[in-house]
Amino acid sequence: MNGLSRLRAALWMVAPIAVSLAVYWPGIQCWFRMDDFAWLGLRLEVFDWRDLMRALFEPKAQGTMRVWSERAFFLGFFQLFELDALPYRMLVFATHVLNMALLGMLARRLTGGELAASAAMLLWGVNAALSTPLAWTSVYNQILCASFLMGALLLFIRYCDTGATRYWWMQFGVFVLGFGALEMNAAYPALAFAWALLFARRRLVSTLPLFAASAVYTAIHNHFAPKQKAGTYGMNWDASMIDSFARYCLDAFGGTRLRDFFTAPWVVRVSDLAAPLLLASAVTFVLWRLWRRDVRVLFPAAWFCALLGPILPLRDHYSYYYLTMPTIGVGLLGGLAIAEAPLAAGAMAVVYLATQAPLAHAIVRHDRNRTHEVRTMVFGIERARQLHPGKLLLLTNVTSDLYWWGINDDPFRLIGLRDVYMTPGSEDNIQPHAGYGDPTEHILPPGQTLRALAKDEALVYAVENGKLRNFTRQYRALAQSRWKAGLAHRIDVARASFADQVGEGWHPSEDAFRWMTRRGVVWLAGPRTAAEKLYVSGYCAKAVVEAGPLNLTVRVDGQTAGALRISQPDAGFELVATLPAAAIGKEKIEVVTELDRGLKVAGYDGDLGIVFGTFAIR
Repeated sequence: MNGLSRLRAALWMVAPIAVSLAVYWPGIQCWFRMDDFAWLGLRLEVFDWRDLMRALFEPKAQGTMRVWSERAFFLGFFQLFELDALPYRMLVFATHVLNMALLGMLARRLTGGELAASAAMLLWGVNAALSTPLAWTSVYNQILCASFLMGALLLFIRYCDTGATRYWWMQFGVFVLGFGALEMNAAYPALAFAWALLFARRRLVSTLPLFAASAVYTAIHNHFAPKQKAGTYGMNWDASMIDSFARYCLDAFGGTRLRDFFTAPWVVRVSDLAAPLLLASAVTFVLWRLWRRDVRVLFPAAWFCALLGPILPLRDHYSYYYLTMPTIGVGLLGGLAIAEAPLAAGAMAVVYLATQAPLAHAIVRHDRNRTHEVRTMVFGIERARQLHPGKLLLLTNVTSDLYWWGINDDPFRLIGLRDVYMTPGSEDNIQPHAGYGDPTEHILPPGQTLRALAKDEALVYAVENGKLRNFTRQYRALAQSRWKAGLAHRIDVARASFADQVGEGWHPSEDAFRWMTRRGVVWLAGPRTAAEKLYVSGYCAKAVVEAGPLNLTVRVDGQTAGALRISQPDAGFELVATLPAAAIGKEKIEVVTELDRGLKVAGYDGDLGIVFGTFAIR
């Protein structure tokens, strides 16, 4: 290959990457949001090697164990860069560039042409399904898993071409490492099988160990991190999978999402027509090429179906970004179409690019702006604490989006702040999302709010146009007319703001937790209805149960309300207690938690029991 040929080949690779980066550039400017704060908070739980192993491998977030893409990524980067989001985003985008290069190599092997390979890169590189992974750091798992899948497959293809077993073992190593990125990696054997079936049948047997590895991983994963059987992440093996498949197929070509960001009437018409037209064109091309006995078109279809199939049972958790990896098949098919029917495919590519690129850019720009609002709020609160040390900080005028994007996962603990709440009644402005959190956990009850304001121990900041404004004077007058003093139905015993509802039997608070002795007392406002129960949450350290299980008893106004046998070391617990009928409507009830034994530890005045935690009536 001469110098001019090398330059042309480089341009075919670089041009689609440059276009993709231009479309998604606002994504590199995004800050953190939602689950990011939970993963960043892992670093606050690591104090020794045992904690590190638990943080890396303990199942979290619907039973996932994504060591590379979530645990190690967030632990390592938070240690190095804390809340500077740019390095995190740079790694995400660097991996995306790698993916596009890998896709180019795969497409060139499938199509045999530079133009087709470049087209495949471009069509996937601007697909709007990538907008969330390229704007939300927690979804890095999709980007990283795609690297493992394509990297392993390219090595497998090299093995098929040469017969050199070192390539088989190299692809097996990459494949196994991919399980640390995302569970979807288990679909890789189907991709290798499809390639061997279509292009190298003598290598079919060599794919069997890959299926065995996926089966072993799935068995181990299901044992240690069983999937949810109900709720948002419940698996529904029923006819709804057909509906989900049809919807994902349309959304792979844009669906109707254009109308979410562009309101012009012509956009609505294009949104309704473009995706069905593109999907129909793709199906027609596949059928035409099969009629011409071109089996290559079956591989992009196999890729799409193999990576879409495992998510179809998630009926109640439909997510656009789940198309990130399946749409690699769309890119491959588009590259083949450009190679075999350049005029017709080129016309469809224009429609595709004209809808996908603006939609993708609009989504990441929207997400960037929203995360910047979160960043302004978090660092604004940090500055308020610097100016007013020791004060309770309350947020008012919080929108539903700002709450779910920036408060629900408590980003304030990452900058060392504990006493940050929303004002009473803020929950009225927040749209509930079952299974994702309870806004009332972040609200300071009326009684505590009034007392803190009366004693000049709290400041109230209104969130306005992405900025914070001191609203204390105005809110004090509003609160006095709207709320009345009283005990809270929910308290966190470790927080100073609830100190007046914590009685005897407690050691001093230690940051985010508080040790009880053998017996502890708290006071709560009584239940409002007979349907409400008492929920007590805490944590049991290993040293406390080394001598055997503990028996925890809860009494309400002297009556036994619940009991729990605690045997699991270094684990959280929740006790649900039935409240006596006499407690309904009372302004104050006494809740006593008592253990059958404690632990003597030097430096502590009195026995150590277990760590609490919250007491909540709901």
